[in-house]
Amino acid sequence: MTLTSHSKTTTIEIRLPQERKTILEKAAILEGLSLSEYLLKIATDIAEKSLLRTESITLSEKDWEIVTSAINDPPELNSALKAAINRYKKENS
Repeated sequence: MTLTSHSKTTTIEIRLPQERKTILEKAAILEGLSLSEYLLKIATDIAEKSLLRTESITLSEKDWEIVTSAINDPPELNSALKAAINRYKKENS
């Protein structure tokens, strides 16, 4: 599947020793990509993994059971929460 994008592109310039460039070029060829495509792919993959690590929550099995239990069988609303809901409705209606 080919995705076309109409967004503007930009340029990133890097300096590196020739031996590292050669390694990257060889890897790109093995992947069937241009050097630019390969660098974009690996940089994006690493960035997404980094963001996922910092933007996600990992729960233990016990904590997951607590969360799903609260979703599936929520507790009764206490008076403070009911009052907060009513205040929110008045302020946003």
